[in-house]
Amino acid sequence: MNLLNLLMSSMTADNSVNSLSKKTGISADQLIKLIRMALPVLMKYLTANAASPAGAQSLLGALMQHKSTRNMADQFDEADEQDGEKILGHILGSDSDQVLNGLAEKSELDRASVEHVLANMAPGLLSGVSAAKESASGAGSAQGFDVSGLLGMFGGAPAAKKSGIGGILSGIMGLGGADKEEENEESGSGVDGSDLMGALFSLLK
Repeated sequence: MNLLNLLMSSMTADNSVNSLSKKTGISADQLIKLIRMALPVLMKYLTANAASPAGAQSLLGALMQHKSTRNMADQFDEADEQDGEKILGHILGSDSDQVLNGLAEKSELDRASVEHVLANMAPGLLSGVSAAKESASGAGSAQGFDVSGLLGMFGGAPAAKKSGIGGILSGIMGLGGADKEEENEESGSGVDGSDLMGALFSLLK
């Protein structure tokens, strides 16, 4: 199991969605739709940010501050929204407006609701990446390590179907054709978390 699937599984598990729904007032169906669209985009930006040594070092610093091992439902329930807004700002940078507006249009939610949801997701996202980093470090390599063991920590079950990552990224950000993105997903590169882990792991050697 790759990192994107781990996070998707834990964040769209029933208890996680119910927790987020109670906190935001948004229906479970709408939340699942938004999470499936937003998470690959956030992972894409995290990977791009970590591509430079300075960006990877900055991300490592953020991961040191977000190391919760509670299940994702509890992390959503306890999320500090102001902290989450800062995390979003760092992840998306100058593209924040474009991404949030695009997600609002695709999810049929207003922008404020999208930002509200993502701000409550963001601390859990960093905790998941932090745990995966520790898992890779323990394995001695970021290549081919399996994060399946973290499912018990964060809750959820493997996603039963693909989330349409390619079309979503293409539609929201204009990042090339859907076929190319689907090929990247199949090959285990880029948005699945392997490139992100590789960039972080290189700093730990």
